[in-house]
Amino acid sequence: GVNVNEFKNKFKFNKKILFLGRLADKKGVKYLLEAKKLLKDNDIKLLIAGDGPLRKELENFVKLNKQQNNVKFLGFISGKNKINSLKGCCIFIVPSIITSYGDREGLPVSLLEAMAASKAIIATGVGGIKDVIKNNYNGLLIKQKSSNDIVNAINKLTSNKKLARKLAMNARKTVLNYDWKIIGKKYYDIITK
Repeated sequence: GVNVNEFKNKFKFNKKILFLGRLADKKGVKYLLEAKKLLKDNDIKLLIAGDGPLRKELENFVKLNKQQNNVKFLGFISGKNKINSLKGCCIFIVPSIITSYGDREGLPVSLLEAMAASKAIIATGVGGIKDVIKNNYNGLLIKQKSSNDIVNAINKLTSNKKLARKLAMNARKTVLNYDWKIIGKKYYDIITK
């Protein structure tokens, strides 16, 4: 669940993309960085919020490919910093994968927070993500481990304000079902039965 009103925000069209999560294999950030390298539009900015075992490796990849002007690592953020980062971007991306050793995503809370903040979502259909994101309704679902799919989805949203806005508005509508009041009541009903 998520406190939906804490993230309430007006839709804002820009070319800022946010990833928010642990920098670990199952999050698929290396495919996102490979995609950023392939993007032709230099106005697209990528913000990576989070920390984890792959941070140094990912930062080195960005330096090696001379992307420091367009990719910023924010480190671990929470509270107001997290809310402000979500409010400042237009696109939220969840490039999660199933790792070679079977590790996979559940349902990332950050995805629900981004939906509550009226963001256009790009996500892989891995784990619980596909239960929430419906392709071309409240986000774009892409194949896992595909930098080309990421590039195509980013280009689609950064060049089409109307589509980005539609996805963001529908994401906001969808996430109302995940507000803590509703989730809490469901837990209460299960426990009391």
